[in-house]
Amino acid sequence: MASIIDYAPGDSLFHRLNPITKVAFAISVCMATFFANGYVMLVGLLALVCAVGVLNPFLDRAPVLQIGRLVISSGVLSMLTLMLKGILTVFASYILIATTTIESLCGALRRIHVPQIIVVEIMLIYRYITVLLRDAERAS
Repeated sequence: MASIIDYAPGDSLFHRLNPITKVAFAISVCMATFFANGYVMLVGLLALVCAVGVLNPFLDRAPVLQIGRLVISSGVLSMLTLMLKGILTVFASYILIATTTIESLCGALRRIHVPQIIVVEIMLIYRYITVLLRDAERAS
């Protein structure tokens, strides 16, 4: 079974984009979602974000918009906003992962002056997560 990482060395329009452009796109989507409502939405927490979003219509019932008999509350708007931002963050992350190798991603991070210690940490985490996953797959 192919992993999403296996698609990174491909050759498409997105693959040929400069890694800095892809990093800037992912960062801008993440920044928009992180700072717009003050929630930190990480990729692994998308389910939590959706769960919190589903509760908003029950917690915030103040009407914002009325279309005929349909009343839309601020809780419904915040639920839709949270879910959309979470999905866009995950989508941007998947596009970045599927179209960029870790080497070019880390190279792009260094070119935009991310401290070397952070880039090295990212590379080490990436390296050992893949080793751990391969060992777990072999064990099962």
